Amino acid sequence: MSCLQRLRVAPAKSDPSRLTRHARRRSNAVLSLAVCVLALLATRSAHADDAASVDQLNKQALDAFDSLNFDQAKALLEKAVVKGEAAGLEHDPALARTHLDLGMVLIAGFQKRDEAIDHFKTALTIAPAVSAPAGLFNPEVQAAFDDAKQQVETEKEAERKLAQPRRPVKPPVVVKPKETAEEEQGEEEEDASVAGSGFFLSVGVGSGAGIAKGKLDTNTDLAQNGTGNNSWSGGLAASRLGHVTADVGFFVSKDLLLSIEGRLQFITGTTPVTIAGVSNSPPSTALAATAKATYFLASGPLRPFVSAGIGGGSVREVVKLNVTPGAPTVADPNPTTHCGSSGNEPTCVDTVTGGPLLLAVGAGVAYQLGSVDLLASLTSNIGIPKFMINVDLTLGVGFRL
Repeated sequence: MSCLQRLRVAPAKSDPSRLTRHARRRSNAVLSLAVCVLALLATRSAHADDAASVDQLNKQALDAFDSLNFDQAKALLEKAVVKGEAAGLEHDPALARTHLDLGMVLIAGFQKRDEAIDHFKTALTIAPAVSAPAGLFNPEVQAAFDDAKQQVETEKEAERKLAQPRRPVKPPVVVKPKETAEEEQGEEEEDASVAGSGFFLSVGVGSGAGIAKGKLDTNTDLAQNGTGNNSWSGGLAASRLGHVTADVGFFVSKDLLLSIEGRLQFITGTTPVTIAGVSNSPPSTALAATAKATYFLASGPLRPFVSAGIGGGSVREVVKLNVTPGAPTVADPNPTTHCGSSGNEPTCVDTVTGGPLLLAVGAGVAYQLGSVDLLASLTSNIGIPKFMINVDLTLGVGFRL
């Protein structure tokens, strides 16, 4: 039975026979009150003794800490924690100081920051105003203590929010006029278009082949088997050795690229024409420029595309001629083929040029890696009025700026 229960006294009645018993009960109540007061004082005295014992262990631990005996300081503080919890000091400032000191020792002596923060949080939970004496914490310990304080405040704020009743708030329904909705949709489409815009640079290398027909670039007035004196009758030929391209363009939308492409062709494997000891070699390069539009057919990293353009310049193909000497004459009793550096080789390798007006159509695929595109394309260059259809295979890399 508690002290308060013992102090309950039944209400007095007017019956004279019970006056004596009532007086006895009042005496017992006074005696019980005295016992309760003494017990309370004894309990407080015991708690005070326990708190003093915990403080004494704290002082011994700090002395050991000052002597750099971290193991002893840690052991004394852990003993103080156990003693304080066993004595019911969970809410006593003495135990808060114990956790505070133990956190300091764990960082300064053992580099156990996470464990130290847990002890700091416990100290702040017991006594929110707890803090170390000036000069006791080094910067590392102070930083950990500040982190613990912030975590405690965050956890308390989260608990307060959870405790508050939440009422669902329905957003107001706004009916937009049809014209406004259409304008916003148009702005979104415009923004998407602008998002795909930007400058574009690319370089590529490749080679090709095709069909050409027309005047030879170097061989003239030669007796060729099955051809005119200075023309190629037509057929498949290569545009060897190869070509390099360079594009400069601008994405007017995420799908449409407008650009200017330059094409420089390098030609090898031809033979000179030698007449009267003078040699003339076929051209070794060809240059062209084309204005192009390229349209991408899909979104995503892998994007197929088609292209078309118009430009000017020249594209050359290498042709092989079988030549026979002409008939002997008084002026030239020993006719030659005029082919090669010796002037009498049976085969001439010459070039045929297409252009100067060029039409281009093509298709390919781009693989996007961030701002870099890997490119592969097939482009057909059509020469007019010097007829030629030449198909280039080009591999390149592009950069979105």
